[in-house]
Amino acid sequence: MSFVAVRRSSFEYIIPAALALVFTLGLIRFIPVFTTEYILKVFDSQMVTPESYRYYYDLNDDGNSEIFSIYYNAAGNLAISISNIDQATINQFNL
Repeated sequence: MSFVAVRRSSFEYIIPAALALVFTLGLIRFIPVFTTEYILKVFDSQMVTPESYRYYYDLNDDGNSEIFSIYYNAAGNLAISISNIDQATINQFNL
């Protein structure tokens, strides 16, 4: 039994690379494009005192977040404040 040496062509390596390139270019079409729907914008920057907490929730489901703050007011009592993004107070509870 004798084995015949088969000479390999350089095309043997180029064809799989070309197929992979075509396949990759086809998959690139399905990558989502970044939209402004998910981009965050900084409206203002403030320092919050260490004993204060500030959360951002959409409390009334209008698509805009309201600021929910828990802090100690000037009298030393615990206060909860709800305001919109323009810092206009919607409601405040002094406990």
